[in-house]
Amino acid sequence: MIFHYAFEQEYQHFQIGFLLYIAFTALAIRKIYDDMQRLSLIQKDSTPNGQQFKNYSLTKREQEIASLLHKGVTYQNIADQLFISLPTVKTHASNIYKKCGVKTRNELSNLLR
Repeated sequence: MIFHYAFEQEYQHFQIGFLLYIAFTALAIRKIYDDMQRLSLIQKDSTPNGQQFKNYSLTKREQEIASLLHKGVTYQNIADQLFISLPTVKTHASNIYKKCGVKTRNELSNLLR
């Protein structure tokens, strides 16, 4: 009988320890995931809405390019997708940055979130 009681106590300690291990592991994974999102290593599937573009008076073409920049598409790939030249993409990007008051793609992406 004493053996059974001692075994039950050890088993309860094991359960609590295991649950704590699982809880801390889940918290650590969530923290890593949040950090990766913040550092843009994991992209959320979010596209800027039309109102965000209207706030900055972007043309339709600039809106297309801004949404592709927000997704992380390179200038060359934007040019290929939209059938325009690379210098045209760079001009549009420069105009977008000026209108939005940002200097980099990351600042634009953060602004349009």
